[in-house]
Amino acid sequence: SWAFGVAFVAGRRLGGAVRRNRARRLLREAWQRVARPVEGTHVVIVAREGILEARTHEVEQELRRLGRTIHRRTRRGRSDGRWIRWFGNGS
Repeated sequence: SWAFGVAFVAGRRLGGAVRRNRARRLLREAWQRVARPVEGTHVVIVAREGILEARTHEVEQELRRLGRTIHRRTRRGRSDGRWIRWFGNGS
């Protein structure tokens, strides 16, 4: 089992492969700047419509906001943001 895992998902609603890949790259870059991994936690971040028009710093702010919400919750967390839907389980 992984000590920590994260997955970035962009569905076909966002458009073709180029658009989905851009959304995943944007999420991955923002995540690397703001993430504080917690051992035993697995996170799935789903891109939502509108993320392709967002700038990296806006996505970073959204991830920070969602991170604060998630840390306040116990057990399974779910939080919907402006461009991101987050699903994860806490330890």
